[in-house]
Amino acid sequence: MTDRETMLERLRSANPLPDTDHVDAEELGLFVSYFEERKADMQTEKRPAPQAPPRRRRNGWLVTAGAAIAVFVLVGGSLWFVSGTGTDVAEEPMVDEWQRVGGAVMEPAIGTFDVTVVGSRLFVVGFDWGEWDRENGVIFTSDDGVSWVRLAEDDPALTLGAVLMYAVTDGGPGLVAVGAGCENETGECAVHPTAWTSVDGTSWTRTPEDPAIFGDGTTQRGAMYGVADTSHGLVAVGSMRYWTVDDEGVEVPVSFHPAVWISDDGITWERTWAGTGSVVDSNDVFYDDISMGSVVEGPDGLLVAVGATLDENGEDIATVWTSRDGRQWERIEPDNTVFTPGTVMVDVALGEHGYVAVGTEDGTDAAIWRSPDGATWTRIDTASQSFDGIGSLDSVAALDAGYVTVGSRAWIDGNSGVLTVWTSPDGVTWDRIHSITGGYASGVVVRDDDIAISGGTRDGRSVAAAWVGPRIDPGAPPPEPPMPEN
Repeated sequence: MTDRETMLERLRSANPLPDTDHVDAEELGLFVSYFEERKADMQTEKRPAPQAPPRRRRNGWLVTAGAAIAVFVLVGGSLWFVSGTGTDVAEEPMVDEWQRVGGAVMEPAIGTFDVTVVGSRLFVVGFDWGEWDRENGVIFTSDDGVSWVRLAEDDPALTLGAVLMYAVTDGGPGLVAVGAGCENETGECAVHPTAWTSVDGTSWTRTPEDPAIFGDGTTQRGAMYGVADTSHGLVAVGSMRYWTVDDEGVEVPVSFHPAVWISDDGITWERTWAGTGSVVDSNDVFYDDISMGSVVEGPDGLLVAVGATLDENGEDIATVWTSRDGRQWERIEPDNTVFTPGTVMVDVALGEHGYVAVGTEDGTDAAIWRSPDGATWTRIDTASQSFDGIGSLDSVAALDAGYVTVGSRAWIDGNSGVLTVWTSPDGVTWDRIHSITGGYASGVVVRDDDIAISGGTRDGRSVAAAWVGPRIDPGAPPPEPPMPEN
């Protein structure tokens, strides 16, 4: 058995675990105990760690540590432990009720980061552990939402070095995924913003390393967290982190900056913008500023990106940026009181009633914002609606008439993880339509006849998962699902 101090050091150096100073002592103790039992002989080489969500995005930003034993959701600078038990539902040819799908195919993988639809085909990007306890990229696809297959399992673009695909969209040759990665096979793995492209998901090409565009992984690190195919080209958003080395050879973070990249084809990229950064003077601030996490284009070509920055007191604060060309960006309403300290925007969608952004406040309460034009934002009242026990909304998508969002109840005060689905006709009034015990969400997309969710479950270890359910009219009276027991 490895002693506790050694295990803590391994946790700090594991890729991509956040700084353990931000982890609640009780949570960390439980995790360490579990980790010791399952991974006592984990590799000890030190590797720089990329920041990871939800998500998304969406998803919340999803991060992992060790070898497929637990899943954490990083929101608002807090680290949660998602627990619970997932149960496979018998697969039926038609999606007429909510069901977990692809369980046998997805179970070997640890988790997922995002889901997209290309034409009528669903694609989910996830990860598993590879050599040197680094992440391999994992791709799942389905034509009908029920039967799933894994693609490109042995593709070097997904297995060499580290591969963390945080977001995926249609575009370029067919598919474009963005995230963070590195290519060296052994030793230290200096991760940096990375993009991958594919015609159909069966084989992938990774963008060549270029320190001027993606950072050198040492003094400049970062990740792409969101991507959209727009009239301005493929636009990826994320953050860059700048470092220096002190006289004793210790790496010290200097500043964090929101960042934007643009590409015509998904292969050749240009870093077009790095915004005003948050200056840090201590290693204690490492994973708090998540910067841009999601981007969407409006009908007039306006780009709207959401995420979080640090305020003058070093607290996360929800942030919106807009751009007319993807090269010059403006931060919107920095003094607006709807952007309160402790808030993080995780995802944004455009529907018939304007833009809707979702996220969290203080890591314990669901948060929703709405804007008619991307410039003027209001906070939606969630306290009086059916968001009880939900710590974060992790993804949002537009319906023909309204919106759908998904979120998770995390490991707080002994609660088990619960994945919940809400719909709204206008982005203001929300109804809970389904709850899934033991699940967490990373993304949601809408097709002609159904809604698909990527995420995962935990039953002894973390397992990638997906669910599909019927597409409904948010204006109709919703069913009233019972909330699962803790």
